[in-house]
Amino acid sequence: MCEKCERINSLPIAGTTCVDNLAKDNGKYYYVITAINAAGRISSSSNEAIAPIPDEKQPGTVPADFPLPPSCRVGD
Repeated sequence: MCEKCERINSLPIAGTTCVDNLAKDNGKYYYVITAINAAGRISSSSNEAIAPIPDEKQPGTVPADFPLPPSCRVGD
């Protein structure tokens, strides 16, 4: 288990993608994921994934009308 981990949501997210809308610019974040099955059993954690956040929005990376995935920080 991670010593400095923060649980970012208390409700399951259906799907495989979400946006951490509280991530700060010019930061580096490390994420692990768990899954919950229909019986409520939680899987072991995934390997850690690094997500560096640029210091400002990168032009032209996402079209303005692109539908964003749900927020990762739900139910808190």
